[in-house]
Amino acid sequence: SDAKALGSVSAGVNLLRQGDKALHDGDLLQAAQRYARAALTEPNEPLHRLAVGVTLAELRKTGDALLPLRN
Repeated sequence: SDAKALGSVSAGVNLLRQGDKALHDGDLLQAAQRYARAALTEPNEPLHRLAVGVTLAELRKTGDALLPLRN
């Protein structure tokens, strides 16, 4: 069961990876949406909040970008 736990990926990490792919493909809005869903799925994971904040800043939505970074 430990091997299974190590091999499993959380829903938040899956969403983070989808966001990374969208970012790589140049779709900042899709990336921000995936990162936001990851942050909602795993609210105690700072990497998810950082990813959505940075992506929103890239979209020039600086007011929105600061919210996930403050929590």
